[in-house]
Amino acid sequence: MSNPVAEDFALLLKGLKRPDAPKIMALTSIAKDHLQFSREIAEAVEQRIFNASTSDEALSALFVIDSICKNVGGPYLSIFSRSLVSVFMTMFSRSSAAVQTRMRKTLHTWGGTLCHAALYPCCYHLIRWI
Repeated sequence: MSNPVAEDFALLLKGLKRPDAPKIMALTSIAKDHLQFSREIAEAVEQRIFNASTSDEALSALFVIDSICKNVGGPYLSIFSRSLVSVFMTMFSRSSAAVQTRMRKTLHTWGGTLCHAALYPCCYHLIRWI
């Protein structure tokens, strides 16, 4: 990362070890205040999911995506929609049954928020795995 906002965001995100609503909302607020860095912020969240040590850490980052998309929208919707299938499916395949259940619940809330075209492959693969 090449800018201080994205680097600070990534550090705060790395400190999110389990789902924590106040911290997720703080990260969402940073994302909202810095739309000009939306690509770098989205990349930080995606990398956090891919590099998480535990499924709780990855789930926390997924909840950050959820919160940013629902509460900020804008450029984040198109950025996250492009990589959502890969991020979601990679995380799902590495997660415990309990985390997979929480992921399914989150997925079901995205119908009105994220691009349906991005969600279709996720739903298709989940249905095959269930």
